[in-house]
Amino acid sequence: MASLRERLRRLVGSGGRAEAACAAERAGAAVGAPEGPGAPEEGDGRWQALGLRAEAVGGLRVFVRRVTVPLDARYGRVRLGDALDLSPEAVGRLGGAQQPPVPPSKLLFLDAETTGLGSGAGTFPFLYGLVRFAGDHVHLEQLLVPRPEEEAAALEAVRAAVAASGGLVTFNGKAFDWNQLVTRCVLSGVAVPPAPDVHLDLLHAARRLWRADHACDLATLERLQLGASRAGDIPGALVPEHYRRYLATGDPGYLAGVLAHNERDLLALVALLVRLGRLVEAVQGGSLADAERTEELSAGACLGLARMLERDGRWDEAAALYERLLDVPGFRREARQALTVLYKRLKRWDEAVALWEAWLRDPDNRSLTPYVELAKYLEHQAKDYAAAAAVVEEALWLVRQRQRLSRRRAPTPEEQDLLARAQRLAKKRERQAGAP
Repeated sequence: MASLRERLRRLVGSGGRAEAACAAERAGAAVGAPEGPGAPEEGDGRWQALGLRAEAVGGLRVFVRRVTVPLDARYGRVRLGDALDLSPEAVGRLGGAQQPPVPPSKLLFLDAETTGLGSGAGTFPFLYGLVRFAGDHVHLEQLLVPRPEEEAAALEAVRAAVAASGGLVTFNGKAFDWNQLVTRCVLSGVAVPPAPDVHLDLLHAARRLWRADHACDLATLERLQLGASRAGDIPGALVPEHYRRYLATGDPGYLAGVLAHNERDLLALVALLVRLGRLVEAVQGGSLADAERTEELSAGACLGLARMLERDGRWDEAAALYERLLDVPGFRREARQALTVLYKRLKRWDEAVALWEAWLRDPDNRSLTPYVELAKYLEHQAKDYAAAAAVVEEALWLVRQRQRLSRRRAPTPEEQDLLARAQRLAKKRERQAGAP
């Protein structure tokens, strides 16, 4: 059987042979491939105890574990089968504004365990976890690389699964898992899978909704958003060491905790899709009131959903969410800025004026925005030049007070803009006074 190093040398041209050979050497060295233990035997009962069996792919082996999970099973507070009830539009929206709708039944969930936390040629995924929906259950499949030189078999299987899916779901996969898969396919001579039309990186979606509330690593999300805990789970940072010990000893028992860790990662991905999708769906297909009835909306989630609705052009609904944040410390400033834009866009002038007047009366306010915006409204919409000039004078007084405290003498751009506005208003008032 040709080794990975030999196949790499044949696949690359003469100009790249040395580089490919070095990459193969690093792939083996990075995991401490031993000289002693031989290839694992399929009939070894220790593999069967883990639920793994060998399958041949292109003359190489991959050890496969398959598990069926009922749709009624829960991960934390979340029923896994609820993912199938999400609308294609809500699922696609989690990937960003440019992602097309995708039925959740067509999704493939991917999570890989690697030999290290880096992304160099010496690091490779030794375990690929895949989840898809099949009939009345969740189908979970784990593909284990038994020896570094047999990596291509797992890559072929993953490539085929990705190609057959309608979209990919990962956690930080755009930065890591997908790039690792592509890199390893290139180095192993396996056809690179085409980039999926839809790639939902749930880390990005979670950050959009909850980054203002808490950290968005998977462990935190599981605890705070899914109500799940991982008692007895091995830390992800120790996963590479378990694989190294397996390679050094030939004992697959070192992989039991790794398989369990990967399975939890995959089920957490499904549950997280449900949690995120419900939040998006609650405001996408209904109203803010619907969202409040069906989902717990934190301040951070309100902010994330408001931004999403604003990008989608649903400005009234976005404004309703921003309004909820006006009295929430830490969110007030961004809510005021966003509402300034939306109220002007929607020509909701009465609400805009009330916002700016309350804003400039706030004793903690340090922004000139409410003064400038109120002056603009009074000048261009209400045509009340005297009132606009009074607001500008108040803003100029505030700027000069700051200058005195900071001992700055030169006029700032803000002061220059306000002075120009004051001069223009003075001329308009003169013309208005002289008009018959």
